[in-house]
Amino acid sequence: MGAFAYNNSAKSLEDEVGAKVENYAVMHMEKIDQLMYERIKDLESISISPSIIGAIESISSNTVQDQSSSENEDATTNNIEVEKYLNKVIKQSSYFSSLFITDKNGYIINLGTNDVSTNTFKDEEWWNEAFNEGISFKDLEYDETLEKYVMPINIAIKNEKGQSIGVI
Repeated sequence: MGAFAYNNSAKSLEDEVGAKVENYAVMHMEKIDQLMYERIKDLESISISPSIIGAIESISSNTVQDQSSSENEDATTNNIEVEKYLNKVIKQSSYFSSLFITDKNGYIINLGTNDVSTNTFKDEEWWNEAFNEGISFKDLEYDETLEKYVMPINIAIKNEKGQSIGVI
């Protein structure tokens, strides 16, 4: 009789603990989903900034050889303004540690706070996925430059026609 009572009690306790752990996991997954949704919306808001779209379009439509001196100065001024904007977003956010923008060829045109190890991402799977499909995620990874774990989220930057012109 004692062994039967013990087994019933152990089974009941196991079921109760299992249900609580499952509820706890579901609650935290919902929080993570909400956090990711909010960060995607943040990046989408940044990606439609006229100064960011303008910086990409000015670089994409002009080459250094065919730019007049004033056009070159305008592009440089625009890039400085975009860099200031990205740095401001990073400073005000507890979620973004680094932001950068690439043009349609995968070349970095603006950095927010941190340098990266390359100047082009055209051959990277995540870049192509973001550029062609609108968004890409990478797995959680350790960033040695930032000295922390990060989850990269990449969003296509689109012009007024809805065409991808870069990635943030």
